[in-house]
Amino acid sequence: MENAAIDETIITSLKQLEIPGEPVPFLDELIHIFLTDASLSSRNLSTAYTQKDWPNVNRWAHKLKGQARNLGANRLSDVCSNLEILASQTEKANADALIQASEDELKAAITALRGYLRTS
Repeated sequence: MENAAIDETIITSLKQLEIPGEPVPFLDELIHIFLTDASLSSRNLSTAYTQKDWPNVNRWAHKLKGQARNLGANRLSDVCSNLEILASQTEKANADALIQASEDELKAAITALRGYLRTS
C-alpha cells in the first residue's frame, strides 16, 4: 500500500535476512533500534528547530531520513528530505508544518512498526 506508514516490501525483504532459530529475530532488533534512535533524532531535530539552528536541523533531518528509509517509513523519510532542503534555503515558510509532519509521521511509523514485533 503506497500510502501506508511502512512500506511492506521493505519489511518483507528484511524478514528474508533473518536466520531461523535466532533468539531475537533480525527485524525485531532493527525495530527496537529504530524506536530508540529515531525518537532521539526527532527530539534533537525539534530542539535544533526551536533554536533556529539550521545546520543541525539539516543534520538531524538527514539522520532521521536514513533511519526511516531503512525500515520502509517512506512518508517520514520524504518529510525529512523536505526539511533538509528547507534548512538550506533562505525562506523557511513551511518549517512549522514540516516539523509537525515529521512528528506525526514518526508516531505513525512507530505504531506500525510495533505491529511487526514478535518479541518484546
